[in-house]
Amino acid sequence: KMEIGLAVSQDGVHWSRVEGSSAFASIIEKGKSPEDYDGMFIGWPSVLEVNGEYFLYYHTFNRNTNRYTVCLAVSADGLLRWEKKGPVFDGNPDDPSAFDANGATRRHIIRLPDGSFRMYYEGVCSSGKHAIGVATSRNGYDWKRVSDQPIFKAASSITSWDAGGVSSPHVVYLPDVKRWRMYYVGYPAQFINQEGNSVLPSRTLL
Repeated sequence: KMEIGLAVSQDGVHWSRVEGSSAFASIIEKGKSPEDYDGMFIGWPSVLEVNGEYFLYYHTFNRNTNRYTVCLAVSADGLLRWEKKGPVFDGNPDDPSAFDANGATRRHIIRLPDGSFRMYYEGVCSSGKHAIGVATSRNGYDWKRVSDQPIFKAASSITSWDAGGVSSPHVVYLPDVKRWRMYYVGYPAQFINQEGNSVLPSRTLL
């Protein structure tokens, strides 16, 4: 029953847990019913300050669509009071062969100088293998995939340490050299069976 919590710090090193109003002290609870769009769990929060508000993105597994789904909650102060805005992105539901046919999970969202948003996200294909794609938005609510193809995928060599899939993107802009750098998690081909399907533990696939 994964939910989202909060900790605060004065120096970025020592942190104190802040209890939310839920029965388990989280600040954002999963849906009340397993049939709610985020009724199974909510996790992997990422927060942006947008025009005096705070946008918190998280992902869940939506049992109504059987897809991993990115959702949004908004707060005026970024602390204890959050309003859920619902699902905002779930990859490509229209193409069973797409790299993100089963939805979108962990992500890193940045705001560009022109005010638009860019989401580097972990797409899950129908066999469970993970690759990284990009989506864009003008308002942080409405997202559009940049391409039907991932921008980064598992290594082609079966012996590579990340041949089984790539996930958890995090991008950093390097102003001195005017380049972007992406950090990611990879896993080896031993987690892919003979049919090409992922056999990662379920908690890793989240």
